[in-house]
Parts: sequence; C-alpha cells; structure tokens
Amino acid sequence: MTLLDTNILARLCDTSSPHHRAAADAVALLHSRGEMTVVCSQNMIEFYSIATRPRNGLGLSHPQAITAMMDIERRFHMLHELPLHDAWKKLIVKYTITGRIVFDLKLVAAAATGGCASILTFNDQDFLDFSEISVVNPFDLLGLARA
Repeated sequence: MTLLDTNILARLCDTSSPHHRAAADAVALLHSRGEMTVVCSQNMIEFYSIATRPRNGLGLSHPQAITAMMDIERRFHMLHELPLHDAWKKLIVKYTITGRIVFDLKLVAAAATGGCASILTFNDQDFLDFSEISVVNPFDLLGLARA
C-alpha cells in the first residue's frame, strides 16, 4: 500500500496545475502494478484547508470542496485510524518533532499503522528522516525530470 500525500490529492483535483499529469500518471502506474493507494483523515483535513483557501489554494466553495473530498474517498481506500494517535505520539518522541512537521509525521504514523510501505509525495524531502516508510516522488516513479 502507498499513502498519498495531500499535495498529490490537490494536484489530482487541480487540472490546471503543472504537476497534475505527473500526479495522475504516478497514481495510475501504482494501480497498474497492483498497488493499493490510500488516504487518511489527516489528508482530508489538509485537503479541505487547501481546497477552500482562495490564495495559494484551490479556491473551491464549501460545496465544491465537500464534493471533491467525497470523490477522493470514493477513489482511494481510507485507512482506519484508531491506533494512530498513540503511534503519532511515539514518533514525536522518537524524532523530537516540533512545528509544522508534526502534520507530516501524522501521515507517517497513519502509513505505518495502516500497513503502508511508502508515501507518494512531491515533498519527498519532508519525509526522508523517517525510517518507518519509504518516500516516492511522482517524477522519480515515472522516470521524469523534476519540474
């Protein structure tokens, strides 16, 4: 299984993004290999924030954002997160994480507790210090030069 980072979900939704095609092709390639792609509640929280932000976001209305979230939840498997909080706390202690990276660490915890081996993200540098999962950038997966 591969957890999709929120930036992948945003690019899939934003067909005008220069990274839309890479995100879509990377997800399609994973599916063609039989890989299950998954999301978690943290993705949905982050996506809603990005989707409804007028600047540096997608600028969607509330109903449009809800529809987009429902599409994501239909398209990808949703991880169950009951043990997630404890796993997240253990990782914060292990890596002595503070600041905004705590959100990425929750995705690592979701992936690890959900049985994911990797995370697909355009922000691969944000996840390289965590040994619990491997990090895959869509451009690397597709053999493309990074944009």
